Amino acid sequence: MGRTMRAMQRGFTLAEVVVALAIAAVLALVFYSFDTASTLQTSDQSDRVAQAALTLNDIARAIAALESTNPPTSFLQTVGAYPSKLSQLTHVITTSDLNSCRVAGTSPYTSSAIPTSGVTEPGYVAGWNGPYYQADFPVGGSYTVATGFVTQDDLVRNPTNLPPSPKGPDFAGTLAIRMPNVTRSDAIALDVQVDQIQDGTDGTVRYGTGDPVTVDYVLSVSNC
Repeated sequence: MGRTMRAMQRGFTLAEVVVALAIAAVLALVFYSFDTASTLQTSDQSDRVAQAALTLNDIARAIAALESTNPPTSFLQTVGAYPSKLSQLTHVITTSDLNSCRVAGTSPYTSSAIPTSGVTEPGYVAGWNGPYYQADFPVGGSYTVATGFVTQDDLVRNPTNLPPSPKGPDFAGTLAIRMPNVTRSDAIALDVQVDQIQDGTDGTVRYGTGDPVTVDYVLSVSNC
């Protein structure tokens, strides 16, 4: 007992202090490395999500921007219909292609004249004035809008049970740019970036449960 008390009273030796400082330095380096990695990861995700949001907005404008005072620049305004594929923005459409309604036999792009009074008819091959986007969308392929965000070619129209005729009243619904296999973390970050809130079932950015998820960048549409 007396020997233990004397050892406690004499304090730490120089060697013990050096060892303790070395351990503390190693622990500090480990924590710093983890913190730095976390910061870099957050910064990387922020940059990728910002790029994805900007690119998706540009694609949406190429699909459906409506110019009232300037010459039309979008697919919708020059062709007179919404595309069924992203590749239709950069590859000349034919009369065998379908517009977004995709009702076989009744919603192909026809060779009629370009509509002159708004979007009142399905699409016309004579109206295609592309490319409408600066990069190429490969037919049947994918397009990387940012690391971690890759679109499919097919656009997704909802509701899918559209009337058999492409003419008539407005066919209100949505048209989505679809990105499969997005990590849930990236999906949430894009949702917050674009919609300013984490939701996933409403707004422009929508996705389901699980990880990874399929993300839809949604446009409100009417007619075909």
